[in-house]
Amino acid sequence: MNFQYSDATFDNELSKIEAMKWRPWIGKKYRSSNQRLVVLGESHYNWGDGEEDCRKAEARLGRVDFNRELIEHVHGIGQRTTQRFYRNVERLMFQASSPAVIETDSFWKSVAYFNLLQVRMENHKARPATPWPMCVKGWEVTVEICKIIKPTHILVGGSNACTFNAHKYAIEQNGGQVTHESSGIKKIGRFHARYRRASINSNEISFVFVRHPSAHFSWERWGAFLFKQSPDLSMLMEKCRGTGLA
Repeated sequence: MNFQYSDATFDNELSKIEAMKWRPWIGKKYRSSNQRLVVLGESHYNWGDGEEDCRKAEARLGRVDFNRELIEHVHGIGQRTTQRFYRNVERLMFQASSPAVIETDSFWKSVAYFNLLQVRMENHKARPATPWPMCVKGWEVTVEICKIIKPTHILVGGSNACTFNAHKYAIEQNGGQVTHESSGIKKIGRFHARYRRASINSNEISFVFVRHPSAHFSWERWGAFLFKQSPDLSMLMEKCRGTGLA
């Protein structure tokens, strides 16, 4: 499959991460950006309805470039679907209910995207059978990816305690250092709004944990929290807003 807007120049190093099932989407503008943002989802799942549909979904899920397929050819560039995760991420980042396609295209070409869990779920309702080890393994892979693509910010789709605690554990067990973290007392609705900074290979990264955007999602309130913690991301969004970047 052809990927016109993805940067594959990191792939030689990424291929050395044995536990990584899917390579990240990396937009072609990501490397040159001063604000390198990763959008981190939770998991992939088999979306098939019926035996034949499930078989086709499983075949697609088996592709190492599945994340890139999702962004360039399915959910991201061109806004081809109404899938809530991607549309709510766009609303959160642009702080607008219906950002223009030319702007959201520029956004996806400027960021990286992948999921935390390195195993696929049986369906959209399934949850990890062993959450802690699966989260830890996912964060270990994320740490290795961060060593290569060196993000400055990661927007984490999911703010539950397991995801947050496994994040700190995996970073500290793999040579990183947590340099600042929020207490997790602040809530938006019923969900914790969490923030942490960490150094990985001397690269400082801001992690903002928000409610998973596929759920009922107040993009205004979660966006306000994100930009309060990471105000420099507004510079990235200004570049995406109305620029028409190719």
